[in-house]
Amino acid sequence: MRRARILAILLTAVLGWTLACSRSEANQYDPGEANILVAAAYSAKDGECGTTHTFNSILFFPADRENVQLCVVAILETNCTNWSVADPTPDSCKFIGVQFES
Repeated sequence: MRRARILAILLTAVLGWTLACSRSEANQYDPGEANILVAAAYSAKDGECGTTHTFNSILFFPADRENVQLCVVAILETNCTNWSVADPTPDSCKFIGVQFES
């Protein structure tokens, strides 16, 4: 459980550093990057909590880095009791258009 969380954090950090160096618009992720980061965090949280949620919202437009990072952190900091509900989507993720359902 803890291992999945650490893996997700490391993945987020490595992707963030790698992608930041190759982007001319340093304050935004393209949709593919944002979706990968959010999906990795939510998969790690599902693994940690023993739950299964469907990632049913795909970002189609560039997203501000700060908003995506807030979403990822909010997912990873959600306790398993709160994550086990039908729609555990943190408010910071709803702000950028992300939603999960079980």
